[in-house]
Order: sequence, then structure tokens, then C-alpha cells
Amino acid sequence: MSYSGYIDTICSFLENFHGPAVLEIGVDKGSSLFPIVNYLTMVTSSPDYLPQKFYFVGIDVLLRESVKITASLINKSIFTAEDPTDNRVKNKNIGFVELRENLSTKAMSDLLQEDWANRFHVIMIDGDHNHQTVSQELELAKKLIHPSGFIICDDYEGKGGEQDEFFSETTGFYGQEEINENIKNLLKREDVLDHTKKGVKL
Repeated sequence: MSYSGYIDTICSFLENFHGPAVLEIGVDKGSSLFPIVNYLTMVTSSPDYLPQKFYFVGIDVLLRESVKITASLINKSIFTAEDPTDNRVKNKNIGFVELRENLSTKAMSDLLQEDWANRFHVIMIDGDHNHQTVSQELELAKKLIHPSGFIICDDYEGKGGEQDEFFSETTGFYGQEEINENIKNLLKREDVLDHTKKGVKL
């Protein structure tokens, strides 16, 4: 999802940290991922900033092929596991983009198991737009966020703000040929026991 009005603020905030880490739930076309990564690449490649590198984790139930290809090309230009003293790889090891195709709550739980607690400086939440999913994401985000970091929720004032939306009910959002196990396992309206709490805002 695009946080177009917040990209500059996010980037400026991340400058305050050596080795900034970003977590985005709901990558979609990469309209937030790519400008933030581009900015961090410029900042972290400066001589004053090295050797700390940035880390960007993007999670989505279905990762578009174009996003995966672009992220792979970015990683080839900014990261290498080779000897950093080799002149041929100068300015590499400045960052890394990791994409995880999974349900948000599963992927966030995995990050906690991998010792990412309290390490993300910015967490952007724009996954499924219903109270149950978002409340679970926020509980996990509280454990993943750095003490000086912040969490931003998209569509707080949108139509999903005060009513539940379920991507499991959406037709045409994903092409029929793109349905995967994650999409099949998205929360369904009939699985929700308490319908008194609705939407992202609550």
C-alpha cells in the first residue's frame, strides 16, 4: 500500500538510527517499499553512515512477481556475502530487502521466534481490514517495535475504519490463477465470533 503522505516523514525518522529496520504488512505493488529502500540506500551508503546496514521486511499473502524481481535486483546492488574488502564489491552490504509470502500474523510470529523483538523502528500495517486481524497484528507489532519506533496503520479513516472488510470476500483483487494457500486461509467473516468490534479504527 502507498503511504504517500508519510514517506518523507518515515525516511527522515529512520535517519536517526544506525541500522534502521522497517516492517511493512501489505506490500502490494511496492509503492512504499521502493521509495523507502531507495532513500535508505542513499543514506546508508554515505561514508559517515557505514558500516551499519538497513533492513526492510515486506509481508504479503501474495507477492507480485514484479515486486520479487525488483527486490532481488536491489539486493544484488546493495548486498553481498562476499569479502567486503574486495574493491569489486565496494559500497555493498549497506542493506537488505526480505520479502515473506505468508499470513501477516504467521510471518510476524516467525519474526519474534527469530529474535526480532523490539528491533523494528517503523512498522506499517495495511493487511486485512477487519478488527480481529488488525488487533492481532497490533499485539504482535507491540512486541516487534523498537522502544523509540512507531507503528502506522493505513486506512484508519477509510471505509475500513469503522466496518470490517475481509479480503477473503474480495473478488477481482487477485486473479483466479493467483489464488494460493495464504489467500485460502485468510480470515472469513463466518470465523469471527464477536461482531460487536469492527474496523481498523477501534
